[in-house]
Amino acid sequence: MESVEPKVRAALLDAFSFDRRELGQSVFSSEVISTIQQVDGVSFVDLEIFDSVSESTGAADLTKLAPTLQLKSYIDLKLARPRSGPRSGDRSIQPSWLTCHWVCLKRSCSRR
Repeated sequence: MESVEPKVRAALLDAFSFDRRELGQSVFSSEVISTIQQVDGVSFVDLEIFDSVSESTGAADLTKLAPTLQLKSYIDLKLARPRSGPRSGDRSIQPSWLTCHWVCLKRSCSRR
């Protein structure tokens, strides 16, 4: 049996790469599902979590966040923009959002 997990990861990295997306382009769960379904050897897709976390979240904190993550229909990414804050004249910039895709396959994916 051949695992399709590496193919799924490669397909997602390709489909959602900087070369194929606009900066700040929102990501829809249907795009993720469609990309995975097109991988040779995938029988079905059951997307259970599609959510975002802050860039300041460390790897150790991801485990704690796992129970709070949800299945969203899309993730609305943001372009860089001026900060709005209590200080007048604050000219700092909030960075744009990047999307990072982690694929966690609960069961071994294989082609028979």
